[in-house]
Amino acid sequence: METARQFSAQGAITITFPIFQVDAFATRLFAGNPAAVMPMDAFPPDATLQSIAAENNLPETAFLVRDGDDYRIRWFTPMVEVPLCGHATLASAAVVMERLQRGRTHVVFHSASGPLSVRRVGDDYAMDFPARRFARVEPPTGLAAALGVEPVDVFDDAANYTALLSSADEVRHVTPDLAAIARLDRGGVVVTARSDADVDFVSRYFAPAKGIPEDPVTGGAHCMLAPFWAERLGKTELRAFQASRRGGIIVCRVAGDRVELQGACVFYLEGRVELGTRTRERPEFHDGRCHCGAVRFRIASDFPELTTCDCSICRRKNALMVKVHESRFELLSGEDQLSSYRFHTHTATHYFCRVCGIYPFHRKRVTPDHYGVNVYCLEDFDPAGIPVRATCGADMA
Repeated sequence: METARQFSAQGAITITFPIFQVDAFATRLFAGNPAAVMPMDAFPPDATLQSIAAENNLPETAFLVRDGDDYRIRWFTPMVEVPLCGHATLASAAVVMERLQRGRTHVVFHSASGPLSVRRVGDDYAMDFPARRFARVEPPTGLAAALGVEPVDVFDDAANYTALLSSADEVRHVTPDLAAIARLDRGGVVVTARSDADVDFVSRYFAPAKGIPEDPVTGGAHCMLAPFWAERLGKTELRAFQASRRGGIIVCRVAGDRVELQGACVFYLEGRVELGTRTRERPEFHDGRCHCGAVRFRIASDFPELTTCDCSICRRKNALMVKVHESRFELLSGEDQLSSYRFHTHTATHYFCRVCGIYPFHRKRVTPDHYGVNVYCLEDFDPAGIPVRATCGADMA
């Protein structure tokens, strides 16, 4: 399925996208974790992706773009983009293998957390994810009060706090103060305990700061829980149950710094999303340069939004950026005056003028066919009145 564009005689455009709603980590309808999956020809502006996810109002919406034999994937909650989502990746694999390319048994998704491989295992799908490192920490102020129960221990994996409780019954019956959970300095809180039933451990996950009061079944949390319980129980293959109202089973396998998470999917809905009819407009052209003028460039953009980023380098650059596809970016002069810098995954490339040191633009990490352009380098450009969205680069694994 592809993006559909219908043109009227007046030059108006109606754009529609296919949408699938899938219950992931489920063997029956109305169980597991629901996710929307939307294949596209190219990612629209981030503000549009976020608006679609908010309108879908599901724990996650996954957006897919074909990239050769693979796919690029991005995940949005109703409130924010996240660097990793397990259940929406599982749902995306089901859409690829059962709807887009029937008979396919393996797919790779390229994401902010690196390449994620998913294979067919009977009626299930098994995802190869990075394990999350964790460390025991002193309970953060307010955590016990927010949970309404005193944890046996607390662990931190940079993304979430995990509270080890004394029993599976405590996990099932915990009633947290979600407003207090949202005020903590992590994206969410996991509660877990050894199981008293036919699985190895149970858990629940609360992430109100991301727009998810309680997530029904959370693949990303099991990137920490699987190695945590493997270490405690002395086994590398475990069965886990997330004890939310909908509930779901995850089969976990730990192999060094990787975790394989396996589960089933059930299709609930298939249709198309119509983003409305609009009149085509020509984008504005803007010239930009570094401070000394050695590097000059031109972009075409209608500036639907500007973004900031909280990753370690963007905090120090303090830049305000606009996202521009490479087809709408032209380097006019100064290629030999540019120095480049990469770090961490070495995907994003940040460019600086060798003469004056100014950062004018960078190749983006999640969407490497786009540039992030420093709007303060644009000539006679006033950013006043353009919406600014804060992005969470620091959370990207």
